[in-house]
Amino acid sequence: MSLLNQVFQGNPNTLGLTVSGGSPIAPNVGIDTVNGALYESVGNGWNALGGAVVNKTVQSAITAEMANVVFTVPQTGLYDISAYEVATTATSGTLPTISATFTDPDSATSETKTVVTGNTSSAAGTTFSGQLLANATAGTTITLSGASYATATYTVKTRIQFLG
Repeated sequence: MSLLNQVFQGNPNTLGLTVSGGSPIAPNVGIDTVNGALYESVGNGWNALGGAVVNKTVQSAITAEMANVVFTVPQTGLYDISAYEVATTATSGTLPTISATFTDPDSATSETKTVVTGNTSSAAGTTFSGQLLANATAGTTITLSGASYATATYTVKTRIQFLG
């Protein structure tokens, strides 16, 4: 049985925390207090436990293209990528299409897929959301970006969850 050995403010691999210790019999366990993700180490680095939210962002009152969300993949596996956007002003405009770019480990190629398809005539309160399942390679990035924005003020919330 393990104890909670570490507390992090972010992904321990991104923070450069190399001392992980533990063994297959008695793994170390840590928690990321920013994203609420649990990590374990069996002596070979920190690995997110399945179901852990490893990245989340909120961009509020955006009046231009959304800022790219760049997440460094800590371990190869499946990631659930979710995005939600809402128009926040009465002015009609176009909410952006949000895409994810990642490197597939099986084909070693970069993939760009749509997470949310934006739309025109997005009055206040109009929402769009979507999810994408991605198989991503450790050491590469998942990048979320928005395109086709026009004259709307909006909020974007994203989440990346490690599934295993």
